[in-house]
Amino acid sequence: MIGSLVSVLHVNPGFRADHVLTMHFSMPPSRYGKNEQLAAFCQQALERISVLPGVKSASFSDGLPMTRIRMMKFTVDGQPLPERGSEPTADMRGISSPSYLETLGIPLIVGRNFTADEINQKLPVIVVNQSLARKLWPNEDVIGRHIRTLARPGVEPVDLSIIGVAGDTHQVSLESGTRPEVLRPMVDYTFLTLAVRTGVDPGSLTSAIKHQVWMLDKDLPIYDVATMDQVVEDITGQRRFDSFVMGIFGGLALLLAGVGIYGVLSSTVQQRTPEIGVRMALGAQRGEVLRMVMAYGLKLALAGMALGLTVGFILTQLLASLLFGVSPTNPLSYLGVCAGLMFVSAVACYLPARTALKVDPVRALRSE
Repeated sequence: MIGSLVSVLHVNPGFRADHVLTMHFSMPPSRYGKNEQLAAFCQQALERISVLPGVKSASFSDGLPMTRIRMMKFTVDGQPLPERGSEPTADMRGISSPSYLETLGIPLIVGRNFTADEINQKLPVIVVNQSLARKLWPNEDVIGRHIRTLARPGVEPVDLSIIGVAGDTHQVSLESGTRPEVLRPMVDYTFLTLAVRTGVDPGSLTSAIKHQVWMLDKDLPIYDVATMDQVVEDITGQRRFDSFVMGIFGGLALLLAGVGIYGVLSSTVQQRTPEIGVRMALGAQRGEVLRMVMAYGLKLALAGMALGLTVGFILTQLLASLLFGVSPTNPLSYLGVCAGLMFVSAVACYLPARTALKVDPVRALRSE
């Protein structure tokens, strides 16, 4: 259905992407070989950037929604230990300031946000998303619950305490849906991503933000500078193009349907010219003839629409991967298409009906 296909053009990935500028940093080990050096850089950079005119909030992280992501395996305190290899997993996002949720526009559902001390000291506290909370503790209070990371070579397991639940975001793509996610104080600063929420055009602050960063390290490379809107558009670009093409084909199909209805009714009016002449000769009013022709055409259109809706209902299931935020059987989409078809059909019926009104009864009878 045209309406369902076009609905993918409106994307709501679970966070507020408007007025957010992003940029990425690759931190040279020669100058930032220790986490303390990286943490100090983040703190100083955020202090400088946050005071720029037009900046509302800023935050460093090791990635943003719908971009880079890491995964962690864990066990759940108070639940039976799973078999090796079947441990629950969650996407993990490291953040360097409490302003991460505010900057990305991610709502805090219950509990509290991180404090600056918890992040600076890398305390074992986490904020989980709704998907993880529902998966592990459905209909239960999750605040104060604990999960334990699995030991890896060179990495000791850590007991993590849940302090809050944040709204879901799409971590990888719109098609994959939302997945369990954990936010925790950043412990690995190899790659940094800066997000800045502004009250003005984000692009207008690019130079000023870069200048503040280079005041701290003039040789630091900055790459992939883009607004979050641009990031989302790039990710959904193929789907938007597919929907645009399908919309064009749908519009052409609608146009051909109207032309077909017009052709059928024009031929019908021509064949029934003697009958219409007899009716008018016997006293039929012009309005009656108009209603007769219109009713005949609209009955054909309704019959075709019923068949088309049935087939469309089946075939749209194949297009589910192209849709986001709307089901293949969205009632509003079906109503919109039906209304459009009825309008085109009414116009296509009216034009032949006007021709029928011009039939000369005497000439029609003579031809008979």
